[in-house]
Amino acid sequence: MAGRFSRKVSRLVPFLLCGLIAHSQDRTNDRREGCATSADTGQPILFQRGHLIWGLSTKPASLGDKLVVVLWLYNPSESPSSVMTCSDIDHFWLREIELFDSAGKRILSRVEETRIAEEKQNPGAFAPDGFQCFRNFAITIPARTCLHGSFSDPQYDFARDLNTYYTLPPGRYSLMPISKGEPEQASGRKTQQSLTLPITVMDR
Repeated sequence: MAGRFSRKVSRLVPFLLCGLIAHSQDRTNDRREGCATSADTGQPILFQRGHLIWGLSTKPASLGDKLVVVLWLYNPSESPSSVMTCSDIDHFWLREIELFDSAGKRILSRVEETRIAEEKQNPGAFAPDGFQCFRNFAITIPARTCLHGSFSDPQYDFARDLNTYYTLPPGRYSLMPISKGEPEQASGRKTQQSLTLPITVMDR
């Protein structure tokens, strides 16, 4: 009996060791690629944009405080890739996200609110605004690497204060990336409904 048990254990040992080694390698890969999450980064939602996988993460904020949303850029390929600071990142924040309140109503951005107010004062005088870049350079994402910001060090290209783009009273909201090149919906753009970043603004 003891001999049979010993033989069974000896057969299991290689499988257990393989599992431990694989787990250790996964943890090493997470550290190498820089995609491990923490309290300072939050847990991102991920979506495809071009050749890279983009991500967004946030945490609840009180009214009047910065509502930081962290940007993640992951390059899953074996070759370096890049994004542009304005034509990619700035364009994304200005034209490729939509925000909805808890009732599902789309929230207008500050830019849209200003344009509507101006058109009411002077109907027909304002043509659709074009997108312009004044600070546009490439950020290289090495192969199989993830770059992202943090809540404690919200550098401009990898974190944005959502209050810059929206006027948000206390409540719960949903931020959704927009699928580029998809058929238009009522809002004029199509959101990726399965990818939703919960946004919480708390009253003081």
